[in-house]
Amino acid sequence: MGATLSRLTPCMLDEESVPSGMFSPNTRRNQRQQTDTQNIKTIPLNNKPLSYTQKLTSPIEKRAETTIQHAEVETKYILRDVVGMGSTSVVRRCVHRTSPTGRQYACKIISKQRLARSNNGDLEQFMNEIEVLMELQKDYQHPHIIRLEDVFITARTINMVMEVMNGGELFDYVVSRGTLSEAEASVMLRKVISAVAYMHSKGIVHRDLKPENLLMTFAGPSGEVKVIDFGLSKLLSGPDSGTSPGTPKTSSFLGTKGYLAPEMIRRESYSKAIDMWAVGVIAFILVCGCLPFDDATAAVSDEVIREKYALQFPSWAMGLSSSAKDLLKTLLEVDPKARATAAQALEHPWIAKKNTRGKSKLLASPKYIKSVPKTPKSGIQAPDVSGKRGGIGAAVGHSHSPGERKTSSKPQEAPW
Repeated sequence: MGATLSRLTPCMLDEESVPSGMFSPNTRRNQRQQTDTQNIKTIPLNNKPLSYTQKLTSPIEKRAETTIQHAEVETKYILRDVVGMGSTSVVRRCVHRTSPTGRQYACKIISKQRLARSNNGDLEQFMNEIEVLMELQKDYQHPHIIRLEDVFITARTINMVMEVMNGGELFDYVVSRGTLSEAEASVMLRKVISAVAYMHSKGIVHRDLKPENLLMTFAGPSGEVKVIDFGLSKLLSGPDSGTSPGTPKTSSFLGTKGYLAPEMIRRESYSKAIDMWAVGVIAFILVCGCLPFDDATAAVSDEVIREKYALQFPSWAMGLSSSAKDLLKTLLEVDPKARATAAQALEHPWIAKKNTRGKSKLLASPKYIKSVPKTPKSGIQAPDVSGKRGGIGAAVGHSHSPGERKTSSKPQEAPW
């Protein structure tokens, strides 16, 4: 059974719930050599782009390498109006001092003093996000991954300068529409999957893909979409497929309920395949307007896992094309070894436009997601690994973070 779509916050296991061998920032605060950030520093990456990423509608742009500068941000940028505020940061528009076009950027200014007072691992997540983005754009800038322009670190602040995304979150766009047509959804998903394929080719798993972490250049069918918020991402070395024997895995229980893959719910180690499960949930939301399954995070036994994640479609989505349903089934496959990889999903007829569905009909969704109360966009909230957080994406295109969103204590069931 599916559930009404609402804003859901990232979660982690608490101290008492962490199985042996799983990382918890609360229980292993002093073992930073084992954190994701350390892995990023030590594991080399192959920066040659995959051939299939060169076939995207938007080219991969060659960009100068982003560096961390130990200087004041004002040495390079002119800071302008405040567009968001939070407990540990403020976001301001800015322009490059020597730019002939006056192009605007978003600068997230994070207070180290406030981070220190929070004492919850925020600094590690910010630095993890910075390093992952720098690795991803070291040689090429993928058109559907947020661009980190510059990083300035001083004794008092961390300053992240990013491109501005004026279209807001994909979540809000879907809420305003109820559902998307198959034609629009397939184009949007191709862009998202291409970004995931690129991340996976670099050995990076995102671990928190959801509509709130996808920003649009502008709200509309022609708007570009980009993946943001890499604070929970992790670098894994090894084969790209994510399903072959010897595939590198990790075991930290984190992400956002409603988007967690079955293997994570079972508290098993997992690979990059968890990102593709989340892509499947996003795809379901785009064409059906609700979550495909309930958002419970309690551990589930192998005996009931198939029953719990048996894919069903709401009554208003029975008109979905067979190709769309087939893609959803391959992405929302309980067995991670049988689940479609990003590369395979890009070749699916529904994504690759190899089907002949003609004009796509917009399904008559009852728009249940519009009935979910929304938290006022009052400012930026810094990440909180104990259950709420906001990463680099909080500074671009939206003035609130997942940590500030209300989550229903009991999701409503959608009628089937």
